[in-house]
Amino acid sequence: MPFTELFPLTGQRVVVCGDCLTDVSWFVDAAGVDQTRHITKWKVARSEVGPGGAALVAALASQYGAETWLLSRGSAYIPRISTDFSSLPWSYRAFGDADSYVPEQKIRIYRSGEGLLARYDVPGEPPGALPAGYDWWSPVRQADVVVWTDYGDTTRRYGLRPELLLRECPPRALRVLAPKSRDTIHSFPQPHLMVCNLDEACNILGTDLLVYDSPVVGRSPLQQAEVYATLLRRISGLQQTPWIVVTCGEHGAGVSTLAAPTLASVQLGKPLPAVAVDSTGAGDAFLVGLIADMVSGSNNFRRAASYAAAMVTQYGTLPPTQEEVVEVSGRKIFTDVSDIQALAKGWHQRGKTVSVANGCFDLLHAGHLHILTEAARQADKLVVLVDTDESVRRLKGEGRPVYKLEDRMKHLAALSCVAAVVPFDGDTQLKQCIAAVRASVLVKGSDYSDKEIVGETLVGRVLLVPRIPFCSTTEIVDKLST
Repeated sequence: MPFTELFPLTGQRVVVCGDCLTDVSWFVDAAGVDQTRHITKWKVARSEVGPGGAALVAALASQYGAETWLLSRGSAYIPRISTDFSSLPWSYRAFGDADSYVPEQKIRIYRSGEGLLARYDVPGEPPGALPAGYDWWSPVRQADVVVWTDYGDTTRRYGLRPELLLRECPPRALRVLAPKSRDTIHSFPQPHLMVCNLDEACNILGTDLLVYDSPVVGRSPLQQAEVYATLLRRISGLQQTPWIVVTCGEHGAGVSTLAAPTLASVQLGKPLPAVAVDSTGAGDAFLVGLIADMVSGSNNFRRAASYAAAMVTQYGTLPPTQEEVVEVSGRKIFTDVSDIQALAKGWHQRGKTVSVANGCFDLLHAGHLHILTEAARQADKLVVLVDTDESVRRLKGEGRPVYKLEDRMKHLAALSCVAAVVPFDGDTQLKQCIAAVRASVLVKGSDYSDKEIVGETLVGRVLLVPRIPFCSTTEIVDKLST
């Protein structure tokens, strides 16, 4: 499954419309107590500044590989608000004349080990007038996906309204709506996808909740989301919407589709272990994941769940990197060298080290597990390179391998100590794979002490692990055949 399958918005032009916000995250530690005023003193250990509102949706779409355009009053500030952005693979283009515009800030304060302590909303300043003859619509006319987000009303008040957006939208474009009020639904009727959170759904439904007599008191957040998604389909302007989704943070989302209109839900992908949950931005991540699912023709919510899970397993609102999405999705097998190279590049950018081991790994046994366990101890991430079936046959002779390549890779990927599995055919491809992951150590069995080790010049060091006596696939096969 290449990255282009996991990030299927590559080649798509996505236009996101709505207000930009600035999301600021402060990570604090207690620094003592002010004895005079009896208050806790806090020390800001680090801070992050990232895109919020429509800008976060645009950044997430770009992270999926889309050519993303952001139509907003205040979009021009985005590339300049944080030097952290230089290391992230974003390529969205700001479209708007608003250099003097200061957007609303949402400041979130986190404490190590305790999560979110508080949030402060700081009002922004209004933008100036648009130049005469200003044209919002040139990016829209070429769009493959158009997203209207109801973040604030500045963009709407300064010329960009959902009904005008629809008028310029190409008929072939996927129309996505993230509303906060019923008025927006009336202005942007029958979208292909509508996404909102629990509070927004409650606001949109209003007194209809009483009319429908569908209480949600006492239900879990996911059950409430299921009920709201079902009820939203009864609203004028949404009856023929293919997908209606109500998100509820780390719990998942309630879903109503034309095929299954009532009481359905989806849970997030499995979060990374030992990482606290922060649902900030999870709804936006789910929205963009759903767009990716729809573009690819999928209806199983796999990407949406994986992307939202990657968002909730980190504090703050900076979009997760591609390798973080891959990790949360549980994917370990990569058949393209460029994919593992991109994944390893992300590891290195985050300060992670990589070890590598290679071999046939036919009839996985205690000797293999001993070497792999030791290899995993040498670095943060272990990449295992596996000989193809033809390569094994050349090395071991006819009748081998016992297990075909696909099965051998699945066996290795099931091991918790293994981060990634990649096949190779011959020494040239083996060297390419070792070079691609930029491993600090190459691990082999001690039986290679007097043999040439392919790729040893491409790593920082070679570690030879003592073999377990009388433990090899060849010996096991010979014993079974007698």
